[in-house]
Amino acid sequence: MTISDLMLSSDFMSAETSTTKFQTISSSGKWASMFAGSPSVNGGIMTSVYGLLEGKQESFDEVVAAFEKAFRLALKRKIDGELLSPYGLDRDAFFKRGRGYFGEEEFSRILYQLNAIKLETSFLVVGFDPNSFPQIFSVFDPGVFEDHNHLGFHAIGTGWMRALGSLYGTYDGDLSTLDLIYRLCEAKFLGESALGVGKDTFIDVISPDGTHQVLYPQQVEPIRSIWLKKEFRQFQLRHARKSRAHFTKLGGQ
Repeated sequence: MTISDLMLSSDFMSAETSTTKFQTISSSGKWASMFAGSPSVNGGIMTSVYGLLEGKQESFDEVVAAFEKAFRLALKRKIDGELLSPYGLDRDAFFKRGRGYFGEEEFSRILYQLNAIKLETSFLVVGFDPNSFPQIFSVFDPGVFEDHNHLGFHAIGTGWMRALGSLYGTYDGDLSTLDLIYRLCEAKFLGESALGVGKDTFIDVISPDGTHQVLYPQQVEPIRSIWLKKEFRQFQLRHARKSRAHFTKLGGQ
């Protein structure tokens, strides 16, 4: 089960769109990913991943390897294009001949710049392996994979801390589908306080056979209304407790 916003951002602006950050990554429909960062980077990596998985069994290791390779190739292209192309070099040639070509000082300066280049885009990947076992992992700069199967959930993007904090307190693998949808919505709504997280919400539920059931933003809003009423009641209770404690203290004095 996945949940995401619909806000796309660049270096200069961000806007709510009708484009989801969710995409299937193979023809079987059994694997999908979400991204946080550049839509352009996402598009290139998704094209590469789809090609790398074509004809494969789509095991956990194969999907991880496809993402790592696609991510690292995209990072190499960025380094070659933005930094090394004016010198007529690519990254491999720079490491082989750069020290002799530039000298130690200039080589070190360019190497520092090279190491600072990032894709600044991360991916959260979920799906089912050939044995119909659910899997979840993330990939981030500089093409590093992290397994999240031990928890069963994860979050990426600017709202990740509040979302994960919520899920750590409420997630249970035995929850029903409806209860789990509510818990994911709760975590996402809390994450909206972070800069760059949009309000519109898209949910996709993947089955082991690769079929998908989705909830669009207009279908999620009634869940938001229920959550807001619950939050308001909890706020009232906290305020009432503080007031009682305050008056009790005054009475004691």
